Amino acid sequence: MLSPYKAVRPGSFDLIHLGHLEQAYEDLTIPSGQKGDTIKQVTLLISGNPSKNKANFYVPEKKSVIHNALHSLPEDIRNNISVDSYTGLIVDYCQKYGIKYICKSARNKIDMMEEEAQSHYNSLIDA
Repeated sequence: MLSPYKAVRPGSFDLIHLGHLEQAYEDLTIPSGQKGDTIKQVTLLISGNPSKNKANFYVPEKKSVIHNALHSLPEDIRNNISVDSYTGLIVDYCQKYGIKYICKSARNKIDMMEEEAQSHYNSLIDA
């Protein structure tokens, strides 16, 4: 069963930056969904993107850096953010762990169009 209180924020996190931390913070503080539920748990999901250049850091190094970076957030927020990695489809990860929301960001119109297409395909897979 999907939890209305769990979300995943996938990314290469090569390397994590303040924008990633701000997004995770916002995921936990902005109401989501039709009922305005607030997400209680966000997983920063290290995932590969074959269209991007080769990663600069290996997954264990990324996890360590992310955990260190999370210490800059307030403890009540930090305690609700976990870090994991996955090599398959994000929608499969969500189904496996009962995660209802995939939180993503768009930097420009092209990113937005790609995210909308991914959202559509994820909904077809999840149906």
